[in-house]
Amino acid sequence: ERLRGLYAKNAFLSLDPASGAFRLHSIFRAFLARKLEADQNLDKADLYCRAGECCVARGDLSTAAAFFHRAGRDSDLLRLLDLFAMPGGNLLLFLSAPEIMPKVLSIPWELRAQRPLEYLAFIYFCLAEAGDVSAVALLDEAEQRFTTETSFSPALRRRLQGESTLIRSLPAFNDLWAMRDIHVRAHELLHGRSSISSRHMIWNFGCPHAAHLYLREPGSYRDLVELVENDLHYFHDLSDGCSLGAEFLFRAEFLLERGEFAEVESLLRAAVLRAEGKEQITTILAADFCLARLYLATGRAGEAVPLLLKRRPQIQDLGHVDLSTCLELALSHIQACLGRTGALPAWLRAGAVPATAAIPQMFSFVQALCGRAALLGNDWPRLEALALSLPASCGPYANLFARIHAKVQEAVAARHLRGISRGVELMARAVELARPDGLILTLAEYGEAVLPLLRRLEIKAPGDAYLAALTRRAEQMALAAVRIRAPFRLRAAAKNERLT
Repeated sequence: ERLRGLYAKNAFLSLDPASGAFRLHSIFRAFLARKLEADQNLDKADLYCRAGECCVARGDLSTAAAFFHRAGRDSDLLRLLDLFAMPGGNLLLFLSAPEIMPKVLSIPWELRAQRPLEYLAFIYFCLAEAGDVSAVALLDEAEQRFTTETSFSPALRRRLQGESTLIRSLPAFNDLWAMRDIHVRAHELLHGRSSISSRHMIWNFGCPHAAHLYLREPGSYRDLVELVENDLHYFHDLSDGCSLGAEFLFRAEFLLERGEFAEVESLLRAAVLRAEGKEQITTILAADFCLARLYLATGRAGEAVPLLLKRRPQIQDLGHVDLSTCLELALSHIQACLGRTGALPAWLRAGAVPATAAIPQMFSFVQALCGRAALLGNDWPRLEALALSLPASCGPYANLFARIHAKVQEAVAARHLRGISRGVELMARAVELARPDGLILTLAEYGEAVLPLLRRLEIKAPGDAYLAALTRRAEQMALAAVRIRAPFRLRAAAKNERLT
């Protein structure tokens, strides 16, 4: 109301009609900037600190960090480190790593030693949110310096050792056996509870298909699911429930991928019930995606997209970019399976992945969807290029599902560019990657695009029960997509007729 009163009486404020926000007039802004520069009596450090606190109050931690750094006093720099222990502190590095990291690393070591847990949280988020593997060197340095710090109590030393151990699990990402061993050690040192890892973190990095992130080698899927079921509780304890419900989700995905549908829906209900207890919307989104895929595979294709769209208002209210990305990717996968090219986001159709969607851990899932978009557009050269680059997009994470997607897409492109014989040869490689775990659905969801190739393979291997099951499922998926698109095509034809 004060701003509205000023706006009515002078020209120092302007109203942006698009956002409804008041802004300083450029002339007044320039006047204030000159005054700030020239006024020797103004306590600028105090002004910057107050501005930082205002930003903290409204949840803008990135701008707050910039103001605290500009204030520059020891107390201000300690306040900057404190931001990493606040809710949303992890997003500082997800959204603004290039700006924030140099500011933290310029803080003198004696100040970092006054906030050792907050500094370790900064390193944790460097790895988890910014994907900056160079932070391992920061962790090595911090461990060495903290070891020689004489002011730390034995209890604090043990806690720092435990938190450092937990951080070591991030460079081992998607080697669940190595991560489990690290979590067990950290659990012992921390007496079961970390002060850095929290249930507010996004354990699937915005990827709606959990096994896409964590399955590495053919034939290891069943063991991976059992490890999650038996040992994920260590991480649940450490993080106060982050990923709760995932033990049911992994089993549901495993059965879904194998075409064993009987228990999938009940397992997903169990996953959601557990996840809701700790507000694990990440697990819930992944369960929704799994259920939507089940609907596609069991004659309920019309329910798949509405199921996911019901979640959109809740995700928008949370305002978390990882969760928005997760929902968008889940919807895009379902729309691609249904052959609805126009329903895919423009950035996926163009293959221009925005930085906020390109978290290294799940980048290969995004690349696979870009390939699906090129396939639906019959852009065979682009599909082939994306397929060939897909394995490299995994980085150090040797995702098995990414390799399967890459080989299927390369096979489809080769069929159109180099003839069906080459396509069949490449499709056989995709099948051999999937066979040890009995994977069916990921290949079958390509529907009519892979049917000619699978039928040729089936002719070459009569009596191959796995290949026969895969071909039948692909036929069903192709038919489901045709049926769900038919009403839209009829309406479009009727509209064209009316226009004519």
